[in-house]
Amino acid sequence: MDFTLATRRLSAGTYLDSDFCQRVLLDAYADRSRYVAPSYGFDLAQVTFHARRSWWLDTTQHVLVASVVAVGLLRSPLALVVAGGVLMTWHLALTLGRLCGGIARYFREGPSIDRLSDFRLRLRLVLVEFTVAWSVLIVSAVVALGYESVASIWGNGPVAASVLDAIRQASFDLAAVALVVFLIAIVRQLLLGHMLQSGALTDDHLNNRMRCIAEQERSRVTYYADYRPFIGSGEELSTWNLNLRLLKKPDSAAGDDPGIPVAKRELDKIEFTTRKLTRKMKEQLHKLHADDNPEAELPGLNIADRVFVVGSEARSVPAEEQDAIHVARTNPTGPARHYLSCRVEAWDGEVVTNVFVHISLQGRVLYVEFSAWALLPTRPDFHIPDSGRALWRHVHSAGILRRLCYLPQEVRRVLPGLGTVAVFVARRLPAFWRHGPSRYARDPGTRFSVREDGSVSRYVAHIAALPATMLVAPSQRDVLLIEEADPQAERNALKALKDAERLSRQAAKAVNYFQVRDVIRHWRIIERRVLAALLDFLEEEGLDTGDYHSQASQIITTNFNFFAGPVDARGSVFGSGTMETSSGGTRS
Repeated sequence: MDFTLATRRLSAGTYLDSDFCQRVLLDAYADRSRYVAPSYGFDLAQVTFHARRSWWLDTTQHVLVASVVAVGLLRSPLALVVAGGVLMTWHLALTLGRLCGGIARYFREGPSIDRLSDFRLRLRLVLVEFTVAWSVLIVSAVVALGYESVASIWGNGPVAASVLDAIRQASFDLAAVALVVFLIAIVRQLLLGHMLQSGALTDDHLNNRMRCIAEQERSRVTYYADYRPFIGSGEELSTWNLNLRLLKKPDSAAGDDPGIPVAKRELDKIEFTTRKLTRKMKEQLHKLHADDNPEAELPGLNIADRVFVVGSEARSVPAEEQDAIHVARTNPTGPARHYLSCRVEAWDGEVVTNVFVHISLQGRVLYVEFSAWALLPTRPDFHIPDSGRALWRHVHSAGILRRLCYLPQEVRRVLPGLGTVAVFVARRLPAFWRHGPSRYARDPGTRFSVREDGSVSRYVAHIAALPATMLVAPSQRDVLLIEEADPQAERNALKALKDAERLSRQAAKAVNYFQVRDVIRHWRIIERRVLAALLDFLEEEGLDTGDYHSQASQIITTNFNFFAGPVDARGSVFGSGTMETSSGGTRS
């Protein structure tokens, strides 16, 4: 099995992000009533293996922490109240620390009315949370000891002694919880390091469910739910279509009159099939995969026939791949649709460009649909270095200390984490006797893609591609570039620009210029080769190409940049006013 960079980073994400791990486990591994989405540039079976292992670590931690809490509740309810108060105060201190850091940046970078109002609101929320937490703590103490006992705590009687015993017991409980979190964090980081250094798993590591997932992710038949048939392919780049009336080409050598009516030049009988045209396109594209000149090759190119079937109609499609492809090709109006898939994997699976081409001859019209999609890089918080011993120790030590520092959050995750066990069992039991979905179910189509869930969004790529001055409001931009304004307006404009630059730098950590340009380059190369194959085929069949040239020239000359197109970024506009973006859209 391949262990690409994307596989390694998604596997690391299951150890680093508990929420991502749960989604992989519940929606991809445990849900056996649905098919899994195709895996482009990574191996889903290996990711689910590490997600399952990470989930067992989380579940073990939650059970041990819950056991410590239960024992503490039986031994001394007051000690549990004290420990809860400490954890709540700890959580509020962390929140207040993050707020103070924001205030420090506020004074360092310059004043802003909007940010000042935001800090005031957040400070009020922290104070309210502090008041509610300690009110709950006092009420719990009154319920546990009684009002008179609580009132006599500050004396020297037996109540004060019991309170001191409760504080000591609470410290033991907190130490036990911290020890559990510490040990589980060490094991988690050791497993993460072993995964990074050992590489790909063998088939012996996988259970029957994971082998079923490996078979489904490699299948050329995709059963999808909802609206998107190309699930797992990422973001849509462009979609266009050609509609060509099949006309005979006038032959001047044979004495054909160029002015002959179009109706008389239409083919009486179509002698070719879509399979023949698809074979022509494959021949053109295979030249990019194997060329005598290495510089002319397109590395990572994969060409295959694929079928997309709506999940509710899975039972009406043959189970065998070749039979399903044949049925979809001969019946382009049925629930199964045939597409020629062209996939280019770059950056070791971090960037994947998918192109899907559909061809039909219905109504004596050659219909060609071209749809390009892109999988963007994985999330930057999944990028863990696997070389350099000093750096490796620093990263993993920081991961262990981070778990201890955020101990209140680890305790707060206990109940939701134990609830995940119930959800896992509920999804596992109905299909306990089988390892995959039933084709005769109501809708076994896939709805979740691990690769899409673990990738950066189009919005991030858009922010990284635009200059910071394009992210600020037009009124602020005018002050920076054109108008002379009062000093306060200039300070506000500069502050907005600094915020935009900081956001742009954060986005640039997730996707870089060359990754974006590779996506566009691969898309355009395949687009040109598909159009060239179509033109060669029409000429070989003696068909008129006038209509083709008019439509194809419009497609080729259209200058469209997906990553600089319109994006709803109202939540990230800095300053007052609305955001302006360059025009563009999906071609159809």
